[in-house]
Amino acid sequence: MLPGMKLGWNLRTHTETRMTSWKSPDDPSPGDFYWGSLLYNYPEQYLMLGTKKFIRTGPWNGLHFSGIPDQKPNNIFAYDHVSNKDEIYSIYTLKNDSVITRM
Repeated sequence: MLPGMKLGWNLRTHTETRMTSWKSPDDPSPGDFYWGSLLYNYPEQYLMLGTKKFIRTGPWNGLHFSGIPDQKPNNIFAYDHVSNKDEIYSIYTLKNDSVITRM
């Protein structure tokens, strides 16, 4: 994810923003894995293998995902979850604009 990128659902258009794997290092067509959110009552993210849940984060409790109990606050980025009538998404932002990110 890039800072400011939304990962979730636009409820008005019923479209999802998610990250999808490449088929192979030489073939950038969509692969079998994707990281995204499913529309449940509690915000949660999944690594999916096709239509099967491969890894789940547990519900968002306002501070972190409950399935990742070792998550700790840090000085580099802030992670948040937004849920309203128009959209449901996770986002992170850099706490300090001088931080250099590398790809």
